Amino acid sequence: MDEIALLQQFISSPYFIKQQSIIDFASIILKEYPFFESLDLDDEALYQKLYPGNKFKRTTLFKLMNQMIACVNQFLAFENYRKDYEDQGPRLLEELRKKGIWNEFQRVATKLNEEFESGKKDQQHYYHQMRFENELDNYYNLSKEHLGYSQYLQKKANALDTFFISSKLRVVCDMVNRKNILSYDYEISMLDIILDYVEANNDKFENHSAVSIYYRILLTLTKSQEEENYFKLIDLLDKASNDFTREELKEMYLYAKNYCIKKLNSGRVDYEGHLFRLYCRLIETGLIYDNNSISQWDYKNIISTSLRLAEFEWTENFIQYNKAKLHPDFREVAYNYNLASLLYEKKEFASALKTLNLFNEALKKVSDSEFNDTFYNLDSRSMFLKIYYESLEEDILWATIESFKSYLLRNRKLSDRQRKIYLNLLKYTKKLIHQREKLKLNPKVKNVKNAIRYSVKKLKNEIQMDKDIVNMSWLIARIDEFEKALE
Repeated sequence: MDEIALLQQFISSPYFIKQQSIIDFASIILKEYPFFESLDLDDEALYQKLYPGNKFKRTTLFKLMNQMIACVNQFLAFENYRKDYEDQGPRLLEELRKKGIWNEFQRVATKLNEEFESGKKDQQHYYHQMRFENELDNYYNLSKEHLGYSQYLQKKANALDTFFISSKLRVVCDMVNRKNILSYDYEISMLDIILDYVEANNDKFENHSAVSIYYRILLTLTKSQEEENYFKLIDLLDKASNDFTREELKEMYLYAKNYCIKKLNSGRVDYEGHLFRLYCRLIETGLIYDNNSISQWDYKNIISTSLRLAEFEWTENFIQYNKAKLHPDFREVAYNYNLASLLYEKKEFASALKTLNLFNEALKKVSDSEFNDTFYNLDSRSMFLKIYYESLEEDILWATIESFKSYLLRNRKLSDRQRKIYLNLLKYTKKLIHQREKLKLNPKVKNVKNAIRYSVKKLKNEIQMDKDIVNMSWLIARIDEFEKALE
């Protein structure tokens, strides 16, 4: 049943809503969802439907509208509670204890205990377990059987420790991460005490994934040079896939993914393989998908990673299999761009150019006003540049460079850094083209070849020293090819 139908049931229930005028008002309004185009929704016509023959009072209608909003808010809160079964259990025990219904208390407690043992083990689990153990402790303290049952107080204390430490670590991970990105100076209290306690009681928390995982995440953020923390994190995530909600697992894997990307950005090319395996895990578990859909950016990032590892067959299968899972508004754009990337890497330049043109046509048809085409434009123009350079199409290559430069200078959506790193790509590519043209004009003149060899070596050093340049690895690879041609 969809949410609007559930809302209608909620408002129609006299248990929740006592006032008939609100029920009638909601019935009229909800029938018009989602377009609300009926003439019957004119204020005075609506009023006559609710109060036939009475004089129109706008204040009465406004009051009903506000009460309707309050009902919707009440419904949303109730739905949130209804879906949280773990929260309902301790609340039920509390009521049974207060009413002295002991047989039912024991039956429900036994059932809840079994469910706690087999359920998820995230922060909320330990919060609810703490409340559960508290009810058992209260029950036995009120009964004649309280002697010998102090175990529940200890279990309550243990659950509280785990809930607090895991929750604190999770919050601190978020604070440290944002501090690294936004340079915001958060005040992080008790961190050293908690870290020392977790480290000293590693055996105690080893089987508590809510603590051990966030502990490792925090270490990857604060001690990124100690790479064993990343590999321990991945091992823990693989073992704890059933302990957390999809949303929390995705959050945890995002930390792992960002760690790999940070390592790659520092020059650790071996982390390309680690990132690819991480993506494969997200695909296998279905975490990369939401309602059987994949975002165009995840689609693009996964394909870019697999192509850097030359996983051509895997990439082809991924592109085709996941095309239908892309949002219809961006499907042809994402599909054609990424297929062109694959064809380019396979050196099938003619097919890549044809597919890039299909991509450009699809990009013009995107009607979403909030869609930012900047990244696609930058990447596709870079691909045109690479193809024309590698296929020796000199005339169109120069035209592409000038067109790309004009785009960079006039586009106000670009950040200063984006503009700089792509202008530098054009600058260094032009310098390399000039050297290639010199060689073409004087292929056998020794002095000219020596001068070109010196200039190319100098250019290579200049590129490697420059930190503000995109596609550096492509430029270096082209220089390496050119140096071999000079031998």
